[in-house]
Amino acid sequence: MIIDRIERLPRYFSLHPRIETAFQWLRSNNICAIAPGYYSIQGEDIKIKIQRYTTVPTPERKIEVHSRYMDIQCMIRGNEQFGYLPPERIEQPGIYDPERDIAFPDGTCDYLTLAEGSFFIAFPGEAHQTKCMRNKPEQVVKAILKIRVQD
Repeated sequence: MIIDRIERLPRYFSLHPRIETAFQWLRSNNICAIAPGYYSIQGEDIKIKIQRYTTVPTPERKIEVHSRYMDIQCMIRGNEQFGYLPPERIEQPGIYDPERDIAFPDGTCDYLTLAEGSFFIAFPGEAHQTKCMRNKPEQVVKAILKIRVQD
């Protein structure tokens, strides 16, 4: 997992060739003006999910993990707490849904703040728990870049 500021995302282009294309799309669009939903940037290889929501208490959120896609979760407006669960600490892997590329494992996360203007990268196999409130519920706008890294 990587956490950094959105303006420093170009440092990570070498991790996968599709990251640069996704970043250019993110920077050339006003995310706050786009309706929530999924959008294709480059077929199934690069997608973006725009979200607007209010953060909730941590116990209300499931932990999730992906196998084929890397998540680059970019906090456009607001702040949230998110959990990170490394693969070696997953207690039960959960049932994998290949159509949605998601499973809901069990384990105990470590928590960090995803501040406005920041992003985190979760590679396949790195579980994460998002939309969690810090001290109180907060309205957020987030863009999740979904980069296919495995077929």
